[in-house]
Amino acid sequence: MSTSTGVPLLEAESVDLAYPGGPAVVRDASLVVHAGAAIGIAGESGSGKSTLARALLGELDPVRGAVRVGGRPWRDVKRRDPERLIAQMVYQDPYSALNPLLSPRQAVEEALAVCRGMPRARRRAEARELLGSVGLPERSFDVRPKRLSGGQRQRVVIARALACEPRS
Repeated sequence: MSTSTGVPLLEAESVDLAYPGGPAVVRDASLVVHAGAAIGIAGESGSGKSTLARALLGELDPVRGAVRVGGRPWRDVKRRDPERLIAQMVYQDPYSALNPLLSPRQAVEEALAVCRGMPRARRRAEARELLGSVGLPERSFDVRPKRLSGGQRQRVVIARALACEPRS
């Protein structure tokens, strides 16, 4: 946890999380993430780490407590609000995190279009720069994900997340 005194980027306060029709998966979770902070969430398999991450990114509403982004409850953050881009998920499993029909370049270009509204003419060059910045070899930019190693897929997922310019 950071010792910064500003408004936290992400905050969970006494959160309980559950999936529809199921029991609570996470109980009474609280955390604060300030700009520049790095956190780790540790626990056994099935303990709710991914569920908590989904709530922190506004993908899952708590059944109790509050999750806030930039000081605002996620439920008040609209689809086009800049707070949506504060954080991006880098999924643990790079094999299922990518669309098998999109090349790495296309996947990053899609994120640039959605997150930044970048014109098509600029997307290709920006995607190439992002993929290069994470160490993906240029020969891999236009192949399908099934031809990439797990580490290369993870680099594509990271480049795609960076395309949305999350805050640090």
